[in-house]
Amino acid sequence: MVVFNFQDFLISFGYLALFLLTLARAVGLFQIALPIPQLVIIGTAVGIGLDPFITGILAGIASTIGDSVGYFVGLGGVKLVGKLKKIKIPKGAIKLKKFINKKGFWIVLLASMTPLPFDLFGIASGLARYDFRKFIVASLIGKTGGSLVTAYGVLYGIDLIKGLG
Repeated sequence: MVVFNFQDFLISFGYLALFLLTLARAVGLFQIALPIPQLVIIGTAVGIGLDPFITGILAGIASTIGDSVGYFVGLGGVKLVGKLKKIKIPKGAIKLKKFINKKGFWIVLLASMTPLPFDLFGIASGLARYDFRKFIVASLIGKTGGSLVTAYGVLYGIDLIKGLG
């Protein structure tokens, strides 16, 4: 049996490992085989001594790239439904599309800052055919901001704990 130790991977490959782990998590690879929350990846990276600013920026970029997969899944669903013209689109879906296209930037921004499964928001944005450029900008701001808060929160949390001992 092969055991993957992501901490050793981070120690060996540093920022590259951080980027790859965060990207794989965002795409959904870890959610099935090895569920590692982004908080744990970022916390471990900062805990082994990686710079929290660079860690937050890289995690935000990787997470945004990975989460855009959900957007394209949703967009592909729209094209598939368009080909199957016999399917009647529920009124709720039409209302959701209007809501996302009206408030999409703020929805994506706020949702991307939370630890919620962002794939659902990406899929909904793709289904609504929300502007991809706006989706990426809002996601990048939210994911990077959330990752920076996490990285510095871990750093100051470690310092606080060391100060208590």
